Amino acid sequence: MKRFSALALLLLLFCFPRLAVGQTASISGTVMDATAAVVPQAKVTARNLATNASRSTATDGSGSYRITSLVPGVYDVLVERSGFKTVEYSRVELTVGQVQNLSPALVPSAAAETITVHGEEVAPVDLDDAEIGNMVKSQQIENLPMILRDAYQLILLSPTIQAEEPYDDAPSLRHQTRSL
Repeated sequence: MKRFSALALLLLLFCFPRLAVGQTASISGTVMDATAAVVPQAKVTARNLATNASRSTATDGSGSYRITSLVPGVYDVLVERSGFKTVEYSRVELTVGQVQNLSPALVPSAAAETITVHGEEVAPVDLDDAEIGNMVKSQQIENLPMILRDAYQLILLSPTIQAEEPYDDAPSLRHQTRSL
């Protein structure tokens, strides 16, 4: 019994952190000024609009920052440093496993001003990963026609996936790769 308990504890310690990482998102980037010089010690705050929970960090000496383990959802991100206009990214949507790159250019200012960038204008491109993925939202599931009423057909929305008809008339999937 002791051996089983110890084994179960080790399994939990090693498995749950990996599961938690897979169910979260991150925001990272480099904060620069108008002359492309890095801005150290800028405060970056991400606030979840659904829960109002916020997480903050400061940029390091190279102007870089990273906020990890964010629950997927819609966020407002504020970048501020004294002597500069505050930059606000509003309604930035984060999905599972996404690393959103936000690299603002701060503009010097003596007065307290805010520059707002709306979430629709932020491209969800992960510059650190070349993985091709697809997130199917509930609205797409409800609105897309599915002939066989099979949710697995939504896989066909992903890049490089195409249907192949086998002998039993049920669709199967084949992954296509492109050579460069």
